[in-house]
Amino acid sequence: MKPFWLLAFAMIVLGACSGGSDDDVGADVSAPTSQVESNQGSDESPDASGEQPGEASSEGATSEATPVGPVGLVLVTPATESGLLAIDAASGASVALATPESVENVDLNNDVVLVGDSVFTLGSQLRDGQSSARDVSIVRVDLATGTASTLAAVGPTQETDDDPRTDFTLLAATGDQVIVRSSSFATGGFEYMVYDASTGALVSTYGEPRFEAQFDSGSCSGDISEISGFDDGRFLGVSVGSPAALDTATGTIEPLVGCDEELGKLGDFVDAAELDAYAITGDGSAPGANADSFLSLDLEPSGGLVAGGGDLWWISIGSPVVNDAFNLVGALVQFDLGSNQIEAVHALGEDLGTLTDCGPGGECFIASSELSQLRYLDDQLIIVGVNDNDRVLVVDPATGAVSPTTISLDGAAATSTRLLAGSRDDIWLEVRRFDEFEDGSRQGTTFIERLDVASGEVTLSIPGNELSG
Repeated sequence: MKPFWLLAFAMIVLGACSGGSDDDVGADVSAPTSQVESNQGSDESPDASGEQPGEASSEGATSEATPVGPVGLVLVTPATESGLLAIDAASGASVALATPESVENVDLNNDVVLVGDSVFTLGSQLRDGQSSARDVSIVRVDLATGTASTLAAVGPTQETDDDPRTDFTLLAATGDQVIVRSSSFATGGFEYMVYDASTGALVSTYGEPRFEAQFDSGSCSGDISEISGFDDGRFLGVSVGSPAALDTATGTIEPLVGCDEELGKLGDFVDAAELDAYAITGDGSAPGANADSFLSLDLEPSGGLVAGGGDLWWISIGSPVVNDAFNLVGALVQFDLGSNQIEAVHALGEDLGTLTDCGPGGECFIASSELSQLRYLDDQLIIVGVNDNDRVLVVDPATGAVSPTTISLDGAAATSTRLLAGSRDDIWLEVRRFDEFEDGSRQGTTFIERLDVASGEVTLSIPGNELSG
């Protein structure tokens, strides 16, 4: 019996079912699909204009468009020529954002990165005389004015169409720095490039960061994933099963809890009588009957991290097999950044996930909250699930109380929801409502919706085909 994990991802494709054309940045600036062990060197090479990667270009550093005023949400979409669309928070009116002259369009494969009053993304432009080789740059959008500008030239995807390709991904940003990762098809390696968030100057470059440690009982090693920038200026991610800091000057990984130390287990915070709120069994039995199998869950991050109220938050998920049945166990973890210790866990109840045919002999389809998106806003933690019909959860950090919001089907057979990153003040969602057909296929309609955190109500819903540029 093998479990099949249903992990849903939504593209922001307002009114469209696929990405852009070959000329879209989304086709050329994309995240590598796998991690590799080898590292790429950090030699710099001039781009088409003769500038070094990381040197901000003075040409086209101001958006072509007149500033549009305060922006409620910036999102990426193939529905506009530039790939950028702004939505007014009060009215829901939308307008296409122009990119600088040195940028034709932006990365459609990844959402923008929010930092304070700005969002960052990657943009690109075809190189002279080429049909696929592009020059890539970092684009910043000022949310107060809607003005887009070029922060820094990053480098070419190829010198010419016939050369091996390099892909670029904007990983994370803070008010001080922006991290871009390149993935070379020629070497099979990664290079990390760190830029000053104000001047665009290239601060440091290095190969893929690795952590290695030796201790009395053994050793551990690993890379760092799920990197995010935080308000205190640090970049934190996950390495060797622990939240970890990345030193952007050197590429050094510093786990907040050493791999010779125990981060914590569910049983340190929960007893057998409470397991019904933390576990779902595949055969319908009470989890307390096999408590040790569930309480032994290591509380390592299963996905990304978010900070708020002096704490880090993440979701930890496991799928132990008990009596030939697959099960789900997990919790929302609250980690104190002052002591670098887990201070509490919170139950997700039925929002932990679903199990289908997971009893003995079944095929077992598992849809968990492992890859849920998290954001801390207005002293509340918001959790947006990525599986069909997942609810949006608002968690009170002081009490752990969970207030769920069910996304309306509006006559559809199913919904999928994605948290959009491009708003400073509000929670915006991309909601797809699907109709299902007898042959198993389905077709969806996209809506952009704003959620009021205090009430849990959707206060604005905009059909994707009504967004105009």
